[in-house]
Amino acid sequence: MAAEAAPAVPIPAEAAPAAPEKSNRVFVRGFDFGTTEEQVKAHCAAAGQVVSCEKQSNNAMILTYSTQEEAEKAAATFNQTVIEGNTRYIDVKLDEGKERGGKQRKPKEDGPSGPDLPRQRITEAPIAATVLRFMGNTGWIKPSEPVEHPEFGRHKGKIYVHKKDLQGVESLQRDSSIVCHLYVDGAGLGAEEVTVVALPPSPPADAEKKASVKGPPPESPPPAAPGTVTEGAKPGEGKEAAEAQAKSSSKKKKKKKNKAKGKNGPNGPNLSRTRIGESPISGTVLRFVGNTGWIKPSENVDHPEFGKHKGKVYVHKKDLQGLESLDKDMNVVFHLYADAAGLGAEEVTLAL
Repeated sequence: MAAEAAPAVPIPAEAAPAAPEKSNRVFVRGFDFGTTEEQVKAHCAAAGQVVSCEKQSNNAMILTYSTQEEAEKAAATFNQTVIEGNTRYIDVKLDEGKERGGKQRKPKEDGPSGPDLPRQRITEAPIAATVLRFMGNTGWIKPSEPVEHPEFGRHKGKIYVHKKDLQGVESLQRDSSIVCHLYVDGAGLGAEEVTVVALPPSPPADAEKKASVKGPPPESPPPAAPGTVTEGAKPGEGKEAAEAQAKSSSKKKKKKKNKAKGKNGPNGPNLSRTRIGESPISGTVLRFVGNTGWIKPSENVDHPEFGKHKGKVYVHKKDLQGLESLDKDMNVVFHLYADAAGLGAEEVTLAL
């Protein structure tokens, strides 16, 4: 009897490659060092439920959302925004799922970011503000009065400022008084044409800082009476020691008094000034907001400080004569002075 043939085993066709799964993860990078996972998650939570957070480096993380739609919304909403308390714009992109360590991630798309985003000015006249902080190329300022704009509360009333928008300076000092215009872009409100009008007062000396923290120094024992001989001392040494101690104490008191005088030194229009020239000159008011403004002299001034503010001369309300304020394009006459902040105008009157 012939053996039965074994049934043929079907050969499976080559499986087609599976379609790549759509990602529900986003890659976030560019935030300030020291930013916590909670800060990143809180900033991006408005797009949906953040399931997990994987730290990639000191300024990069991968967030996993519950759905692909939420991840896509996060990438569209939060790219080129600033996390609360940060100064840098972040990049938020859909995670491509490529292996880390081998292939590189998708390169950053070309296009405007940070201070180069399209902007629209929202102020007709400059406003006054105070510098909260400025590090590297960016910082934050606080307007003197609330701004009527829906984006004003986005960063708790703080306004973003970039080095590119400074006029006449390379950086800003904390607590400096400035004037600026405001604009709005995709990241919120920003400041442009930023001009410093007054620097902050000088900080107290290091010695006074230590004294304020540690409290007053221990009292020294009273000096020996003249002619008293202490134990182990030769006759006459007690009197000399007492006189030397009295002189030292007097010098310390004078030094401390002089430091106290310089602690709250002059600033703004109260800086020490030197008049330039004997005759008044004429000029035109460029702008005047609150108590301060700028004047453009009719002719260039032959002085090394003239170019410090692009040929503009600072003016304060205290230096107006017969006027409470100035209007743009007013013709005025004034004397020039120089102080630590540059050139200023004093004895300012209307031109006849």
